[in-house]
Amino acid sequence: MKTGSFCQFMTTNETGVDFAILESYLSTELDEVVVETEVLRDGLNLTVAVSTEEDANGYIVRRPNMLRHTSYVNQLEQEYEVMQWLRDTAVHTPVPVLFCDDESIIGDSFFVITHLDGESVPLGSDLPSDFKTHNRAKSWRTT
Repeated sequence: MKTGSFCQFMTTNETGVDFAILESYLSTELDEVVVETEVLRDGLNLTVAVSTEEDANGYIVRRPNMLRHTSYVNQLEQEYEVMQWLRDTAVHTPVPVLFCDDESIIGDSFFVITHLDGESVPLGSDLPSDFKTHNRAKSWRTT
C-alpha cells in the first residue's frame, strides 16, 4: 500500500498510522521533501519505505508492533545504537538517521535509517549463498 502527498490514498490504513503526520514530521526532521511512503511489512515491526524528491529509495522507518515491550526482544533504541556503532566498521549496515520516542507521531517509538539494498531472508528458509560461512569469510578479507 502506498500513501503520500502526491498519491490519492487514505492517510490512515490498517496500521493505524496517519501517514500525512509522518510525512510532515520526516520532511521537517530530515530537511527533505517526502513525496511518498509505502508500507513494506506490518508484522513484528511496521516497516515503511520513504521516498523523497532527491531519492526514491531514501529511507526506511521501523516501528515496533508486537512483543517489543517484553524481555523476549531487544529494544528498538538498542538496535538503533548498534547500527550507530557499526557505522564505521566493515559490516554493511544502514546509516541510522533519526530516533524518535515521541509516540504521538505514529503510535510508538521508531527509527529512520537509510535504505540499504539487500536480500530479506524469511524465517525458516535456507540462507542465500552470499550468507554461507565460506562466502562470508571471503567478504571480510576483501573489505
